[in-house]
Amino acid sequence: MIVNLKSQTNLSGFYIMYEGSTNLEVPGNYGISHLMEHLICKTFFHLLEDFDRDSIDWNASTDSNQIIFYFTGIESKLDKYRNKILKAISEFNITKSQFENERNIVLSEYEDSFNDQSEIHSLNLYRKLFNDYGPIGLRSDLEGLKFMDCIKFFELQYLKPTKIINVSKT
Repeated sequence: MIVNLKSQTNLSGFYIMYEGSTNLEVPGNYGISHLMEHLICKTFFHLLEDFDRDSIDWNASTDSNQIIFYFTGIESKLDKYRNKILKAISEFNITKSQFENERNIVLSEYEDSFNDQSEIHSLNLYRKLFNDYGPIGLRSDLEGLKFMDCIKFFELQYLKPTKIINVSKT
């Protein structure tokens, strides 16, 4: 689904949403959605210098029900990247080395999450009461994930975005 919204300014936004995230995870792959967010971002890293030059802001987030990638900037600058971003994401050309690096980064984020006292309590409570590991996942599952697990999960869940939201003056 593509949604076009009118902007009243020259600022523009471009959002790529995938429904399904940690709510699709099963024992053995808790945390794969967050890792997939990282890997999908890698597909357009070759554009980051251009984004910086053109003042394009971007980020991504993973929650229980969706992964969202967003890009904002001046319409005339952002417009030239929309198709490049979609093409890069849909091709998902990730190497095994990129997978291993991003898995290590996500594992580091996992460790950081358990260094904050209030977050530790919340994470452990959700795990105990609801069997919910959230986007951060389960360390043993993350350590056990293989490159092909991510390729298969991408093909199953992230080949096509659920929604593309284009906020543009034009």
